[in-house]
Amino acid sequence: MRNWEAYAATVRERVRPFIVFEDPDAIPGNPSAIVSLLLGPDGMVVTAKLTRSSGVPAWDRAVLAAVERASPLPVLTTPQERRFTITFRPKETGD
Repeated sequence: MRNWEAYAATVRERVRPFIVFEDPDAIPGNPSAIVSLLLGPDGMVVTAKLTRSSGVPAWDRAVLAAVERASPLPVLTTPQERRFTITFRPKETGD
């Protein structure tokens, strides 16, 4: 696993417990909500916005709310690494 993949998995693990969504299994398929994040030097979420909708507005809202609640997130070392996108799926497969 590349370093970015390990970091993305760590962030997803941090955020997942904060996702409040009634029944992910009721969503057809496993659509992706892609979130663009900017972290402060301390890992606090400065901005979080949806860059691609999953097509399920309730899932998109749940993910964005969870990212905010999970702040601060793990920090990487360089300023360039504090701006990134990450994918969340209702039926997480560990990608």
